Amino acid sequence: MFAFMRWSIDNGMLEYVNTREAKQLAPLAQRLANAYEQHQGWDTIARPEHFFRQLLQQQWQLDISAHPYPAEADIDKETDIRARDQHDRHQPRPPKIVILNQQHQPLFGRYNNKKDYQLLPIISQQQTVGWLARPKKTFISKGFELTFIEKQTETFALISLMVFALALLISLPLARHFVNPIRVLAKALHRLTQGDYQPQQGSLLLLQRRDELGGLAQDIHSLAVTLNKNELLRKQWLADTSHELRTPVSILLAEIEAMLDEVRPLTKNNLQSLQQETLQLKKLIDDLHQLNSADLGSLHYHKQTTDLAALLKQQSQRHQQYLQQKSITLTGDYPTHSINCAVDSTRIAQLLDNILANCKRYCPEHSQVRIRLHSDKQHAIIRIEDNGPGVPDDALAHLFDPLYRVEHSRNRSTGGSGLGLAICQRIVAAHDGHILAQHSQYGGLLITISLPLSASTA
Repeated sequence: MFAFMRWSIDNGMLEYVNTREAKQLAPLAQRLANAYEQHQGWDTIARPEHFFRQLLQQQWQLDISAHPYPAEADIDKETDIRARDQHDRHQPRPPKIVILNQQHQPLFGRYNNKKDYQLLPIISQQQTVGWLARPKKTFISKGFELTFIEKQTETFALISLMVFALALLISLPLARHFVNPIRVLAKALHRLTQGDYQPQQGSLLLLQRRDELGGLAQDIHSLAVTLNKNELLRKQWLADTSHELRTPVSILLAEIEAMLDEVRPLTKNNLQSLQQETLQLKKLIDDLHQLNSADLGSLHYHKQTTDLAALLKQQSQRHQQYLQQKSITLTGDYPTHSINCAVDSTRIAQLLDNILANCKRYCPEHSQVRIRLHSDKQHAIIRIEDNGPGVPDDALAHLFDPLYRVEHSRNRSTGGSGLGLAICQRIVAAHDGHILAQHSQYGGLLITISLPLSASTA
């Protein structure tokens, strides 16, 4: 600010001085205009160099008389020398004047095209007959103007120092107000990159702020909580997967070692038992692979507009004999009109296979399974419920978690791999639908699936 103000006052004062001195040439321009009229042109002036110099000298004498030196009686003896120096220092000096004709050709004085001149027209009978040219000043080296600039510079310097001190008093607390929270957030982000997802005391204090930094702290805290949850789920997933794979492998190794040690005979029945364990292990590996593919989005879906009522009827008939092996009755309630949805028929069939397989696995003999299909304005709704043992309230939200089993009613001896419902959830999500587990009014489990209708049905 100080440099800008100093530059502004210097240029303003320089422009003022040049304008003032240009106006001082007005009497000389008028005398030259009178001389032009008297001689009827410049070419008729005899000895123009002497004539113009004499004219300038006369004008100069008039300027001197306009700035007389103070009388002796008005000057104190102690200040006489200083007053004389002051007068001499501020007394106007003979200007370097160049006189040009109408075509800007020099008539008197040295004219340099590379310099910047102030031009004052010489007007005779309302016509420009010549020009008075005076070099513009590029700096001020003396006079009252220099004194004024020096005084203003001192004032501006003092003002700048005061403003600078005030800016420090304001900016330092503001800097701490903004920089310290940013450092805390940067430290919290660095800890996240190192795998430490536990919130720190400093970042927790920032949650109370109501500005943008508080919002950023809230987002970082939510990110840490999410990452910590995902890390725990990842560890749990690895532990559950290794446990599920270890059980059938241990059984296989035990049976093979028993046969090698001739504890158990190498018979067809024993080999069939090994085959059964191998098939169970293969089924678990296939389910894990399918679930991982669904999470990665690599499962392929060939969606076509399909009558969901006809598809459910077909799949129900296929499962009736399968469920009757355990004396489980399957009934369906389907509308007579078509309910069209854009679905992959193979994946929807797989969805029903997993749910009905769970019904057969967990429901006791002589149970009932009901499938009901209806629609609202935007969705087709499938309800599959049974009157089996059901699940506790706290287990409903975890039924679709991978490798999750409810103890007692759905234990390992009767249960599968714990991946069927997790795969069902991925299939429904891939169709932009929703799946929900609730208690059935018949005492068992109710699975509700909502799928968007196609545009023609909606």
